[in-house]
Amino acid sequence: MLHSKSIQTNNNYLQLEPINYGELVRKYVSLVKRDINEKVNYSLYVDLCRYLHHAKIIDAKVDKQTLWLNQHFFMQEYNLAKALTSELQSRSLVPTYNTYHASEIAQLIVAANFSLTTKQLKTMHHIILDIYQIINDHISFSIDEKRLSVHSFIEHIKYLAYRIINRIDAHSDMSELATCYKEQFPKAATCSAHIAAHISEHYDFHLSDSEQLFLLFHIQKLANIQSND
Repeated sequence: MLHSKSIQTNNNYLQLEPINYGELVRKYVSLVKRDINEKVNYSLYVDLCRYLHHAKIIDAKVDKQTLWLNQHFFMQEYNLAKALTSELQSRSLVPTYNTYHASEIAQLIVAANFSLTTKQLKTMHHIILDIYQIINDHISFSIDEKRLSVHSFIEHIKYLAYRIINRIDAHSDMSELATCYKEQFPKAATCSAHIAAHISEHYDFHLSDSEQLFLLFHIQKLANIQSND
């Protein structure tokens, strides 16, 4: 249930631009609900309207790190954002949108999808990049989203970051199974343990045996891809 103040704020921003502008906002939020998360909060309307209104006076350089994350870990959100900026340009509503704006809009969608504050979103970035770097140090690999196992890895890392931010523990007792697979895949187990130690030190969160085991599985699949290429 929206408060009347929130509805009024949204209406104020929609009225700042031509009708087509407001129509595009509604259209793309509907696409987010259809393709990414049907439970996306209504505040995404407000956030997009506010951003698009003020973006016309923004002339900033692309944040390469955020752009890389969008291109590899948040592809759905980024593709929708690119489509939105492209449609805005084609309708000549705003001539100045660029890759920076598409990247920023994608992050608004990511924040809405995971119900994250700006600070939490930045923490998610750091966690994902940290985990990626640690794995890459152990088994050099490239991200190919078309591979099912890589796509599964990407989804797992995003939701692992979400659980760390929200202090959500995985309580399943898989200690015996974890011990078995650590013996079977020692390199992947070492990498998983490295990630667990890093998360504990830098984010004050303990990764359970089950979390480490799932990481081990994904790391081993990535290692298999590299050895087969």
